[in-house]
Amino acid sequence: MALCWLKLENWNETKQQSEEVLKFDPTNVKALYRIGVVLNKKEQYSLALNYLKKAMTLAEQDGLIRKEYNFAANNINKTTKK
Repeated sequence: MALCWLKLENWNETKQQSEEVLKFDPTNVKALYRIGVVLNKKEQYSLALNYLKKAMTLAEQDGLIRKEYNFAANNINKTTKK
């Protein structure tokens, strides 16, 4: 269900559904990734990094997770330099 909300760009529902998944499975990579995406969209980059870092440790070869992680890291650097 979270994937549907993500595609519809309903960030609050995506995050809520993903958090429900994590209650039952704290190592669910897709839920961690989706929360990271939502937090990036909301410009909460440091929080996004936390979720995406956990996802990367569980799925080291996943390019989408790495891309989203790098996006958050780069934006933190940009906001820090301002």
